[in-house]
Amino acid sequence: MKRLLTFVFLVLSYLSYCGRFQVFDLTPVELISFSLKEKIEGDSFVIPISVKENLVYFLPQTPTIMGSEILLPLPENNLIAYFPKITSEPEGIFTTKTSVNEVKKLFPKQPVYVLPEGIIGNSCIGNQYLVFQVFQTKDTSKSLEPEEPENRLPAVLYPETKEVNPYKLFFFSKDELKKNKDWVFVSITEKTLPDPLKLFCYSDFIGALLQKSEKEFYLLIYDITTKTLNEIILTLDFLKNQHKDKVLWWENVFLTESREVMGEVSIRDAKDLSPKHKEIYSVLDQKLIRKIENPQLSLLHIFPDKSYYLGLNEEDSLLIEIFDAQNSYIKNNKIEFQFEENYWRDFFINQEGRFFSSKLEEHQYSIIEWK
Repeated sequence: MKRLLTFVFLVLSYLSYCGRFQVFDLTPVELISFSLKEKIEGDSFVIPISVKENLVYFLPQTPTIMGSEILLPLPENNLIAYFPKITSEPEGIFTTKTSVNEVKKLFPKQPVYVLPEGIIGNSCIGNQYLVFQVFQTKDTSKSLEPEEPENRLPAVLYPETKEVNPYKLFFFSKDELKKNKDWVFVSITEKTLPDPLKLFCYSDFIGALLQKSEKEFYLLIYDITTKTLNEIILTLDFLKNQHKDKVLWWENVFLTESREVMGEVSIRDAKDLSPKHKEIYSVLDQKLIRKIENPQLSLLHIFPDKSYYLGLNEEDSLLIEIFDAQNSYIKNNKIEFQFEENYWRDFFINQEGRFFSSKLEEHQYSIIEWK
């Protein structure tokens, strides 16, 4: 009997060990697609593009997706199309006073809602509201660059990348649309701020993580009920004594619905800024807790229950490791992009932890969800 139990234990241990390295491939499923046309004709919504020397211009920027709602930015046209459900026609098109006449010419059959003067940047979707970033000047080329840390040049080496145009964040209640009246936008911010690394829209507050430098973040919390804005500074001073001869940077920072911040601290060589190792910290009520020491993968997402994704982005695939709130491994997922068969423009994770890509085909732009 004892031998049998020992054998069963060894078999279960072996299967558990094998399961630790088992990888589940995610499948691409088309969420929505739009026609690409150089000349708009008819009443249907299409994406206006320009083709020069076989290159396509004026394509959408990374969309914002929450549930079945989509905000689709077309930055060259200074507009965002709003889809409250998965359908080919937007319920409204957002632009600013700067571009309203041009946008109405492009989409004469679509409702156009006008924000204050400026250029639209990031956006965010809440259950009962929308948030838009509006730059106060027209030159937003640097502000519209990819935001992920791995795509951003180190500001220590290239200080010009830190230049940011002044902007404001505007809050809009969806109830205004149901009342069928003019949309009223409430300004959340009044002063010039660093560029938002991420916007988070939750049920009772709006959060913005703003990067002042690689060593310091601002966390802005706008309470929807009290309509007050609070500012918290996240620094790395608490680690100075432990790493006196190193450079410390925040990377891949997230804000949860419980108002907890979770992010990576990259420890780098002071001479050439090469990464040595990293640690993942949790910040709640100004208290710092080290969650993981020297993870091999990068932090991709954190859920309200404090479970999270770690990921490794390779040339043609993304490996995703899933952990629970106690840092126990659950499983591996993987996305194979198959670039030789498809033209994937980008990859992104939304606030719900869902994985998406946008894909280009002849005369068509599609948003793909990986499941």
